[in-house]
Amino acid sequence: MPFTKIALPRPSTKMECLVTVFGLLLSLLLFGVLNVECYTNAPSPLVKSMPELGAKQSGSNGACSGQSCLRTVAVKCGKSSMEVQVKADLFGTGVPVEASELTVLAAGTDEHFCRVTVAEDAQYKIEVPFNKCGTGFQMNDDWLIYSNLLLYTPTPSPYRILRMSPATIPIQCWFSRKFRVSSQAVVPTWAPFSSTLSQESKLDLGMKLMTSDWSSELLYGVYQLGEVIHVEASVEMGTHMPLRVYVDSCVATQSPDVNTSPRYAFIENNGCMMDGLITSSTDSYFLPRLQNDRLRFQLEAFMFHDSPSNASVLFVTCILKAVLITQSSPEQRACSFIDGRWRSADDTDQVCQSCSHSASANSLDQPVQYNQPSQSDQQTVWKQQATLGPFVVQP
Repeated sequence: MPFTKIALPRPSTKMECLVTVFGLLLSLLLFGVLNVECYTNAPSPLVKSMPELGAKQSGSNGACSGQSCLRTVAVKCGKSSMEVQVKADLFGTGVPVEASELTVLAAGTDEHFCRVTVAEDAQYKIEVPFNKCGTGFQMNDDWLIYSNLLLYTPTPSPYRILRMSPATIPIQCWFSRKFRVSSQAVVPTWAPFSSTLSQESKLDLGMKLMTSDWSSELLYGVYQLGEVIHVEASVEMGTHMPLRVYVDSCVATQSPDVNTSPRYAFIENNGCMMDGLITSSTDSYFLPRLQNDRLRFQLEAFMFHDSPSNASVLFVTCILKAVLITQSSPEQRACSFIDGRWRSADDTDQVCQSCSHSASANSLDQPVQYNQPSQSDQQTVWKQQATLGPFVVQP
């Protein structure tokens, strides 16, 4: 699906900030495309703007005018929060929406966050801290990404009549992980041996959404019910000895908290993809492994039964595991239920025989020591929890 990227000027903190917003408004099928602007006090652009969505649809050279490009939402990224600015005439129809109809993903009882707190000049403002309101966090080689969702839920009239459809607008703040520094020497210029050992004991375990052909990372997760979600888990080894990565367990929830309900454990029992067994899905499985430091799996998109009728917001949280490639254990596996039997992504189907047995304790319910190796049966294992989301599934 199409999306818009907007390049920001350099913030005063010298941190590159790119805000990307993809509008998923069902009602905009009638009114056009919602575009988003970003505001900062910086004087000059940091990177070039990518073509706007309106230009892509019309085939023009970047022009975006009239009803084809509604500039009614803006996001300002700060050091610890994002400020969402929404024009009352959200859809450009001349009919304003109410402040009470606008929230972000996990709007709680706190009066200062997650809901509209400022309403002036036909514009609403919502302060969204990066550590509240259900804001998700992702990291890749170049960017730190904070994500949330702006939700529009129309209020029925006294006669229980609705004229507008609910809307879900994913919003993201991107911060560059790379900085420009002086070439002068830093004192001390040597690294203590203890620091070197400590660094070598840590690994970068992570996962990311991928495009359907696995060619690149997918920046926004927006799926129709029954579509396939593509996920790649990886370990960055650096100078470490060769390692193999596994996905120990995964749960899907409607918030970043894995202990919330409802929740669906679709990978458990040390690397068994249970979705194919539980729901008979033929699209949920681990792909044959191509690299030891990469493991790919796909999951058929679904919605929880109590989800709103217009869309379901999902988070996927997994425990990732890395071991030396010289180590082997029945607990080191990536198994899928395909054509009535368990199969291994590593062509070692015998390790999958116990997948249908009672699942072991869910590793997501146990504390995980960040990136530190643990010793178990003379084996060294690195574990780390990683979360993807929020992304949206539509009926």
